[in-house]
Amino acid sequence: MKKKLIKYSLEFLVIFLGISLSFVINNWNENKKRKIVEIKHLKELKSDITETLKEAKSDEKLNILDIQSSIYLQDFFFQNIPYNDSLSYHFYRTTQHYQIYPKTSALESIKSIGLDIISNDSIRLRVTDFYQVHIQNLVDVGRVSQGQTNFANSLWPYFEKHFKPINKSIRKDNDWYSDTIYAKYPPKKWQVLDVVKLQKDYKLQLLLDKKMLDRQGSVAYSNRVLIKGEELLKLISKELMKYDN
Repeated sequence: MKKKLIKYSLEFLVIFLGISLSFVINNWNENKKRKIVEIKHLKELKSDITETLKEAKSDEKLNILDIQSSIYLQDFFFQNIPYNDSLSYHFYRTTQHYQIYPKTSALESIKSIGLDIISNDSIRLRVTDFYQVHIQNLVDVGRVSQGQTNFANSLWPYFEKHFKPINKSIRKDNDWYSDTIYAKYPPKKWQVLDVVKLQKDYKLQLLLDKKMLDRQGSVAYSNRVLIKGEELLKLISKELMKYDN
């Protein structure tokens, strides 16, 4: 009887250990598969954020150049500088608009399987904050300036009143209309009709001042995206380094 009890106990122990070991192995395999999926998505997310930051940085640079053009025009309106041919270039710059289109394919893929695929709590929270707050703010401010406060539509009636085109290409800069593939036919240069009337158009001055404030808002949002994005990229890179080997 005692031998049978020992025999049954050993058999039970073997079965129990086999089941337990099988469970541990299966669990290990599932975790490994999950980690592979997480690493794949983190790499894709890193790539998307990197591309989005490139676009944000480019838009920020262009907005800063447009702000500088607005400041240059203020000098003309307040008679600090005389009218010159380059002013038409700066007036033209005030009509430009930049809308960011963030790369979100990795984020959407992560959402489809659940944000908890990202095991690092700090990264998961920062990803949500980056896209839902900072990127969304930048997208929204771009849509506002494109919509109800559209730069070109609101300024164009004033330019039609004060300028006429002449058969010369507008000035080319290294950063603007320098790529002949995309800017094969740059716009014509403008010639002012009446310098005094232009200089005394106070409605135009107020509108340009308002547009400059709008651009400064865009620059502030772009800068925030760049700061938060770089912080997030560092966290993701640090997390991926754990699994390089």
